[in-house]
Amino acid sequence: KTEELGKARRFDESGARYIEFCKSTVPQDISFSSLRIVLDCANGACYKTSPDVFKELGAELISVGVDPDGYNINADCGSTHPELVQNEVIKHRADFGISLDGDGDRVIIIDRNGNILDGDDLLYILAFANPNRIGPWSGVVGTHMSNLGLEDGITKLGYKFIRADVGDKYVSNMLTKKGWMLGGETSGHIICKDLVSTGDGTIAALKVISSLLLLEKDPSEVLSNYTKMPQVNNAVKVSNKDIVNDKDLLNLIKEIESDITVGRVLVRASGTESKIRVMIEAPEEKVAKKYVKDISDLIKSKS
Repeated sequence: KTEELGKARRFDESGARYIEFCKSTVPQDISFSSLRIVLDCANGACYKTSPDVFKELGAELISVGVDPDGYNINADCGSTHPELVQNEVIKHRADFGISLDGDGDRVIIIDRNGNILDGDDLLYILAFANPNRIGPWSGVVGTHMSNLGLEDGITKLGYKFIRADVGDKYVSNMLTKKGWMLGGETSGHIICKDLVSTGDGTIAALKVISSLLLLEKDPSEVLSNYTKMPQVNNAVKVSNKDIVNDKDLLNLIKEIESDITVGRVLVRASGTESKIRVMIEAPEEKVAKKYVKDISDLIKSKS
């Protein structure tokens, strides 16, 4: 019967309410009116609302990735292609560039010099700017992909640092378990639980920029306080992801981990693709590259 069918109703005020909420997360004594910002919305979910957030905060805005056609979401744009905004920042001499992803929960920021700041960098800036180190602010959550340099930098700031499994839901779950406020992934998922319960690229960008304005520092000044360790990644296509438990592979990983010139080794099955992901960090990039190749070659020989 027709009367028993579910019904959908459009809530036309949702966009305006979201814009107002985003603006409310910016401290009242912070002004964006002197900023020129390039914003890439990845032809995705944020194409309509996020530009209005920054415009209504007073920023001079150059928008790209705001013409979705149903097919071009994330196509050569967004947080997985930050070079688009990087070029626009340099071209327009902008203060910041912001690359969101298609569903709006990830963000990568570009500074005025064209330097690309990933999720590790943004997490460090937020931790650096926060004056508290107790209770909900006593720790920060990263993932197994977070750079070893970030872990070292965060702990030197006086925080505890814990790694969750890769995936923003695991970061969120760990934050809830620990009762902490700040966590994120290298890919740009930043969770600020003092503001919102999940990852939101627009809100994270607002908080990072607001923090830098409060500090009266450029990103490079803050990030000079920690050093990333060279990290090399590779994804190997396989027919059977159980290869991660192969005895020869486990022995090779153990052998590499015993090398004092290596920082961290991570070999894991992809959660979404028929791939095994290999990551190695080492003080010298050539060492990491060599061992990533060794592991990748062994995986290929087993698949």
